Amino acid sequence: MRRVIALVAVLTLASCSTAAADETTTTSTSSSEITTSVPPVATTSTLGRAIGGQLVKLDLETLTPEPGLEPIPVFMSSSSVVSHDGEWIVDFDWATVTPIDVARWQPTGTFDLYRRSARVIEGDRLFVYDDRSGRILSMDLRTGERSELGKWRAGLWLQDQLHVMSDGLVVGHGSVASDDGASQASHSVHWLDPVTGASGEVEMGPIDRVEEETGIFEGDYQVPEFDTPGVVWGDDRLFIAHASPLEVIVVDPRSGRVATHDLEARSWFDLLIEFWMPAAAAKGPSLGTYSSAALSADGRFLLVSGNRYDVLVNDDGSLGEESEALGLTVVDTETWEVVARPDLPIQFIRNAGDAILGVETTTTSPWVDNLYVVSTDETGAVTHLGPFTVDGGGCQPARDATLLLCSEYSSESTQWLRIIDTLTSETLSEREIGAEDYLNDNGVLVDWSPIGD
Repeated sequence: MRRVIALVAVLTLASCSTAAADETTTTSTSSSEITTSVPPVATTSTLGRAIGGQLVKLDLETLTPEPGLEPIPVFMSSSSVVSHDGEWIVDFDWATVTPIDVARWQPTGTFDLYRRSARVIEGDRLFVYDDRSGRILSMDLRTGERSELGKWRAGLWLQDQLHVMSDGLVVGHGSVASDDGASQASHSVHWLDPVTGASGEVEMGPIDRVEEETGIFEGDYQVPEFDTPGVVWGDDRLFIAHASPLEVIVVDPRSGRVATHDLEARSWFDLLIEFWMPAAAAKGPSLGTYSSAALSADGRFLLVSGNRYDVLVNDDGSLGEESEALGLTVVDTETWEVVARPDLPIQFIRNAGDAILGVETTTTSPWVDNLYVVSTDETGAVTHLGPFTVDGGGCQPARDATLLLCSEYSSESTQWLRIIDTLTSETLSEREIGAEDYLNDNGVLVDWSPIGD
């Protein structure tokens, strides 16, 4: 099966065509280089083995602990989430949560909060979804005061946690397994107004493209084509984008409107050839396309990229696989025209805080990525910084995108953090950390099994 190259590397984007839009409305509503090298972070004498780890506030340029700020212990069973503005980090441990005010570097308390499967922080409030009951809860991060806001369908798999839109709506993009044994899950956008308690669901059905009848067999197995879209939230809409053929579905949660924009510029001759020589017969079996999407800082332009996987027939008759990076396409979300196709060899793109990060995987053995920090101007024209090469790891921009926080695995048990100045491409500092540790873009290091433990 195909390798989702760009996704793994990050876990660490000419002609115009006018869109033809088909709109439907389906909704239900209810109320209710290296200049500094420093050793790993040491454990304080008060941190016992039973605790499991600690949170350490680092200076992002030197990777040294901020003076005067002691590590905050966390249990081995916990996980954390960071607010979009970096001002809060909330530690989740079984049935409790501990909010940490990052500026003051102190917890506000430890509060009871039971079952939760998706969450988001907005301002000083935490919103969570409980997939067992469907309840949406809100908690004040300073006082621990909780309230139940309403309910969604139970059992949802929310693919990108929760989001809070510009008008205050709490939203989530979820799916449930098909009841009739179909291969594709049915997708919906769920919303809730925390002020009025009104809630609703906008149904979309399957969003993947699946072609079972490709005519390509490996023994008795017919190789299917499977296309996965990129999904990104804007201030008030959800965008679902397929890179090839280029198509964007837009969902407005409040109105319930679902609009499909076909942006592929295909001539009558192209369509005729496609009819008489489908992909499987014309150029070998197509396994499909993994698409990704990001939005410009102002939300005006949608950037779409992808990686296409094809099946090859080897000399011995066995089936192999090859992939092709689809580059970057920029779409104006007001006119629904393609406004740019820059010459960038990337295959995956995503929003990372206030920045956009593009990834090109150059080799997989060893794994090497080139990363680009991408931006658009008022016309949609693309500029970029990079590429920045990372061997066996991944990067994320710091909050102002002037620094790139990179990790590269040096062994099975350790990795190196590296801070890159995106304007000069200089590595400012580096340090060794554990293989399971990670640095958040607000400078909080999650340090598991600290040195000296």
